[in-house]
Amino acid sequence: MNGKPATAPKLSLSDLDRAIMGYITSTYHVRVHSETGETPLDAWRGKGFLPRLPESLEELDLLLVMHAKPRTVQRDGIRFQGLRYQHSTMAGYVGDAVTIRYDPRDLSEIRGLLPK
Repeated sequence: MNGKPATAPKLSLSDLDRAIMGYITSTYHVRVHSETGETPLDAWRGKGFLPRLPESLEELDLLLVMHAKPRTVQRDGIRFQGLRYQHSTMAGYVGDAVTIRYDPRDLSEIRGLLPK
């Protein structure tokens, strides 16, 4: 393989971005949904929907930045990506399946230790 695509791209990334945005704004948002009987844009605006917001910036971090992975707490902590994480609060979870949250750009800590 020479690393080149089999066919040359027909659109640049900015052209593709414009095409997708055009489809969303001109077609998707204004087309009536067969089950709800309204457009996605009207559904979003119409009922005064307010999403449940996180209570703190840390909670927002956990939702947006962090990845979640299941793990089992061992006597010596949690092993993840060749590293071992320990904290005294884990003692109560030994043997339990938990969900850890981590920032893939910074594996110095794991957070969001929650029972699955």
